[in-house]
Amino acid sequence: MRSVIVLTKTMVSANHLKLITVNELKNGNTFQPRLMFTDDWLTQHDFVHETIISAIYEDDVLTLQAHGVGLNVYQNIVSDIRQKRGQIFQALNVKYLGGRRKETLYLNIQSEFLTRIGFSIGSLLLVESSRGWMTFKKIAPTIFNFLPNDEIRILKVARKSEQGQVLPRMMLAASWIADAGFSIDSQATATYEADGSICLMPAKKYLKKPRGQKKPNVVNISSISLVGGKVPYITLTGIWLLELGFNVDDILLVGVRKGHIRLKPVSKELLASCR
Repeated sequence: MRSVIVLTKTMVSANHLKLITVNELKNGNTFQPRLMFTDDWLTQHDFVHETIISAIYEDDVLTLQAHGVGLNVYQNIVSDIRQKRGQIFQALNVKYLGGRRKETLYLNIQSEFLTRIGFSIGSLLLVESSRGWMTFKKIAPTIFNFLPNDEIRILKVARKSEQGQVLPRMMLAASWIADAGFSIDSQATATYEADGSICLMPAKKYLKKPRGQKKPNVVNISSISLVGGKVPYITLTGIWLLELGFNVDDILLVGVRKGHIRLKPVSKELLASCR
């Protein structure tokens, strides 16, 4: 994948509601859409090894439902699934997935099916789930006040220990940062919006950071080495993030376009209104 380890598909949640983005799978020189789920998130919804799962797309909603294990289960549902132009998948234990040395429960929703129902790389999806089923509904970025063509990613707020205090830390490191116009060994200006968003834009010239400023308006852009070479690395941390309402493990939407990166928190109330 071209995106980095510090970005995550994991999700903004309110009860059984989550936001995810469709990730990407490299196939030769092209990238295709993929939905992949592993381990804990599957087991907490009663998906186990060899669970047979139906995928039905109706009324603009994709529904995944667990039906059980075994050939009889497959034979009982296959005719109905075909009539609804759906598809059948299976959760499996896979060894050495992503370099892990233990077996990992794994569910992969194939690119061909996602493309057929209109899910593309970067599509923002609202997930509602319970034991044995999940539904996926495409959400327009404009609902969260992003522009229609903004690329949306999801970022989990990390932690940093400083003088015995745990502080939130936001880390961005990926090739798409350079694509958006942010260069290694340069700076970005930071502005703070009324809705709680942090907006970053490339600085046109070198700016000296004012001393004693609680909220930095200048952010240095360094680099980090990933597979494929060095990429820009932006980090935000400090007590000022707590004062703005950001906490460790918060999930943020990251809207990206040329010359602009916006980090926006999503409240449980706003998430529930997207149903």
